[in-house]
Amino acid sequence: MAFAAGALTAFVSGANVNFDDSLRPVRDFIGFTRLYPQRRLFPPRHWAAPHGKHLMSRFYFALAAAGLCLLAYAGCGNDPLGRHAVSGSVRIDGQLLDRGNISFQPTEGQVTSGGAVISSGKYSVPREGGLVTGKYRVAINAPVPGTGGKPDENSMPGDPPPPPKERIPPDWNVASSHIIEIRKQGPFTFDFEVSTKAK
Repeated sequence: MAFAAGALTAFVSGANVNFDDSLRPVRDFIGFTRLYPQRRLFPPRHWAAPHGKHLMSRFYFALAAAGLCLLAYAGCGNDPLGRHAVSGSVRIDGQLLDRGNISFQPTEGQVTSGGAVISSGKYSVPREGGLVTGKYRVAINAPVPGTGGKPDENSMPGDPPPPPKERIPPDWNVASSHIIEIRKQGPFTFDFEVSTKAK
């Protein structure tokens, strides 16, 4: 859409613009108008003479093609993959999870995966990073505050610091079997209840 707007600006201002083949009609139309400084939207009446029929037909063809190209670019905000924004809440033992991460991994070969930060119990995956239809495995992680990042006193030089301790049980991350399904008609809101109590 921005490119189409730029083409119109070039038409009005007379600036030089590089076009690819997909916008060749727009280029032809702008080049044609530069040959005629008056830049009329419609040709003068004397173009209707027999010797001007070919010129008129080319003018109207270029004008129609330019309009079609602009209409096509006006719809460029549509996501070609058909992704969907996803949001919801995460609770741990009944309380909103203050901070963590959530991810959605495809289980059916979909071309998209997604994830988001959990803050104050809420998460939101925007459409541009969203999910196409299909099933996804859910993984939730949340570090125990104050753990990780500090080398152990018995560690050797160059050893990586230990990872933070995990608040979320393995059955919600490394061993998760929790699945959501994205359908074309929705829903796109998924709430999760995590329990740390042994079953």
